[in-house]
Amino acid sequence: MEKPTILLTLKGPQGAVAEVASIIAAGGSPFGIGSDAGGSIRWPAHCCGIVGMKPTTGRAPRTGHWPAFSGIFSLVTQIGPMARSVEDISLTLPMLSGPDGIDPTVMPIPLKDPSEVKLSELNITFHTDNGLATPINEIQNAVKNAAEILENNVKSIDQKTPEALKMSASLHSQIMGADAGETARAILKNAGSNAMDPNLLSRINMMSTSPAYLPDFLEMLVELEEYRSKLLQFMLTTNTDVMIGPAAPVPATLHGHGYDGFPENGSYSHAYNLAGWPALVMRGGTSKEGLPVGIQIISKPWCEEKVIAVALELEKNLETFPGPTI
Repeated sequence: MEKPTILLTLKGPQGAVAEVASIIAAGGSPFGIGSDAGGSIRWPAHCCGIVGMKPTTGRAPRTGHWPAFSGIFSLVTQIGPMARSVEDISLTLPMLSGPDGIDPTVMPIPLKDPSEVKLSELNITFHTDNGLATPINEIQNAVKNAAEILENNVKSIDQKTPEALKMSASLHSQIMGADAGETARAILKNAGSNAMDPNLLSRINMMSTSPAYLPDFLEMLVELEEYRSKLLQFMLTTNTDVMIGPAAPVPATLHGHGYDGFPENGSYSHAYNLAGWPALVMRGGTSKEGLPVGIQIISKPWCEEKVIAVALELEKNLETFPGPTI
C-alpha cells in the first residue's frame, strides 16, 4: 500500500479532527464527521488533500457531541462532513442536516439540491490574500486556477476581497478567549485529563491573556454583528453568489509542531466560523514540497447547494484525492 504524502514527509494535519482526515486520506474510511469552531474540519482537509465542509451554523444538530457545545463555543461551531470527493460530501450532508428536536440552535430550513443550481447564473468573486496572512505562491495560484476553470461556465468572475476579513483574526481570538480559557480547562478536567498536548496548552495559555469582563464581552457581540453585516454588504454590493479563496496560507507542517503567526494564519478558517456561513475546502493544487494545498468555496447562509455545485464543477478539472494504491 502506498503511504499518503502526509506520512512520507512526516507532516501532520492540524485541527481537532485531524485523525479523521488522515484516515480518509489513507483510504481507511470513505467519509467522516467532524466539528469546526475555527477550521477543525477544513484545515485538516487542506493538509490531507481531501474535502471538508462546514455547513451554515444551525444546519446540523450537535447532539451527542463531546464536549457539549454551549455558551461561547456555540457561537462559532458546526458539525460537518469530510470525504474523499465533493460528490461524497453532497451525499453525506443531507444525512446530517435538519432539526432533531434536541439541539435548539438548528433551523428547519430545507437543504437545496446542488443539481438544480445553474452555474451560468452565478456571480463569483475570488481573493488570494485576506490582508492578514499572505499565502504561499502555490496556494494563491491554486485559487487563480480555480477562477480560470470557472470563467467560461459562470455569469461573472472578478477578483475582490472583502475588507471585513481583516477583522476575523482578532475577533475570533477575543471571543474564544473571553473566559480566559476556563471553559476549555473545565472540559479537560471533567474528562479526567492530567496531561495536555503542548500546542493545546499554548492555545489555552494564549486565551488566559485576554479575559473579558461583561462590558467587554457585550462589545465583542456588537462587533461580531458588525462583522457579519459587513460581509453580507460585500455580497450585496458586489452581487456575489459564491466566493473562492485560500483554505490556509501554508501547507501541513511537521507532525507535532504548531503554526507560527497564530491567529492570523487561522483567519482564513475563522472568518466563516464568525460569519456562520457554509464553507467547503477541497484540494486545489500541490506545494513545492509535494504537499496538497486547498482552496475554499464560500457562500451566504443556507446556500450550501451553491457551494457544492461550484465545487463539483471544479472537481472535474482539478487534481483531487488520488487515493492510496494497494
